[in-house]
Amino acid sequence: MKSYVVYNEQGDIVKTGHCVDGDLSLQAGVGETVIEGILGEGAYHVVDGLIVAKPAPSDSDRTTLVMEQVRRDRDLTLSSTDWTQVPDSPLTAEQRSEWQMYRQALRDLPADFAHVTSIDDVVFPDPPG
Repeated sequence: MKSYVVYNEQGDIVKTGHCVDGDLSLQAGVGETVIEGILGEGAYHVVDGLIVAKPAPSDSDRTTLVMEQVRRDRDLTLSSTDWTQVPDSPLTAEQRSEWQMYRQALRDLPADFAHVTSIDDVVFPDPPG
């Protein structure tokens, strides 16, 4: 049995596994390359056919990733609450106003937490009760 790593043209590892010796070349798909190898703990990629550890992300990189996640979560929440703003929603004018304030707080999230490096540090507003 051989352990293998399959990676794409950018060096991103797409899968790992074990196979019999003669099947190693069969493990890669279109645009992928397979090499013999085993990954340890941590994040890796392939550079010039060698498996190398990825460097730890900088604070700036972590902030960017967190903000991308915040925007995705926020956008999903906004989309799921669009119904609160249509004229024929079952909400009263006061309830609709509460939802408007909530939705504005969601829109403000990226600016309010622009320098955090962990999603755990972001506090999403509570929806109106």
